[in-house]
Amino acid sequence: MKPFIAWLRAERCPYEDLRFLIQHKNSLEAILSAPEQWQLSDSLSKKTKQAIRDYRPKPFENQLDRQMRENKTRIVLWNEPGYPESLYEVDDPPPILYLRGKGEFPPLRAMAIVGSRHTTVYGKRATERFALALSSEFITIVSGFAEGVDTIAHRSALKHGETIAVLGCGIDWIYPKSNESLYHEISNRGTLVTEFPFGEKPWGYNFPFRNRLISGLSEAILFMEGTHKSGALSTVNHGLKQGKEIYALPGDIDRKSSEGPNQLIFDGAEPLLDPEQILAKGNRKSTVSEATTGKTAKLVSLSSLENLIYELVAAEPCSVQQLQDLSNQSIHDIVSVLTSLELKSLIHRQGNQFYRTRR
Repeated sequence: MKPFIAWLRAERCPYEDLRFLIQHKNSLEAILSAPEQWQLSDSLSKKTKQAIRDYRPKPFENQLDRQMRENKTRIVLWNEPGYPESLYEVDDPPPILYLRGKGEFPPLRAMAIVGSRHTTVYGKRATERFALALSSEFITIVSGFAEGVDTIAHRSALKHGETIAVLGCGIDWIYPKSNESLYHEISNRGTLVTEFPFGEKPWGYNFPFRNRLISGLSEAILFMEGTHKSGALSTVNHGLKQGKEIYALPGDIDRKSSEGPNQLIFDGAEPLLDPEQILAKGNRKSTVSEATTGKTAKLVSLSSLENLIYELVAAEPCSVQQLQDLSNQSIHDIVSVLTSLELKSLIHRQGNQFYRTRR
């Protein structure tokens, strides 16, 4: 089945079709042996049906096997063991992931560090500090393998722990070329992951699309440096939709590279002051006693918005998007309130996106 899905991905078939076929894998043998007789055609696009008719198993499987051996790559499909649960919650989950490396995947805990390709001394120093501190606590650092903040985050993480590089091209491409040595370091001690097939070039439009995976794999996003038009802000926006915690590095108001993080802080992101603030928050969440989790909203002083969100969640588990629809509040405000309610032990995260009252 994996070669067949890899073929359809290489043919640019819609993700929805590929997930449908994976979900109905018991029918695939019949589809492949007699495509003209199958019964699922109404559920698939014309492009996918044509790709199925064009599929020649032997030549493609031989080519795929060679590519996987040469690039030391393995494949994980949507809805099978080894596929990160958190990615089920992203927009248009990738039906196939290409992986290279010896790191833990899916990671037990992970945080994204993202930012500009053009770093200042201040940004470089801060990125190193946070990546080193978090990786020392067995938190995998996720980033996008670009020059600048991404590269610094990956290299710093490898000094004490693991890192995941989410690529915007096929796993057989090294982009940027300046990161060739880093590519091999990560393949030896971390994980390279992409949703793009072998041979896919690093087209510009691939990178904003893949950013949803950077945030999807992470429990929090740290934005270090970038202008208000920084491409890395798309990772933050995906993270907000996914209900992730957002942190930003405060900077000089006269510095262009601090426009992005300063605006995020103004909009409600938590300012990055010290790695301990992140680690301490995680420890508070993981060591809450049963007596504490038995509190109700009536015993805790809540703002009107906190009370509204709490009552919505108390009625039934809700996603961030559902809470926005029900409350007519901004995602920034909702994520901030959810974080506050978690710290007050009134709700907890169910999976990656849903929240439920503690009982």
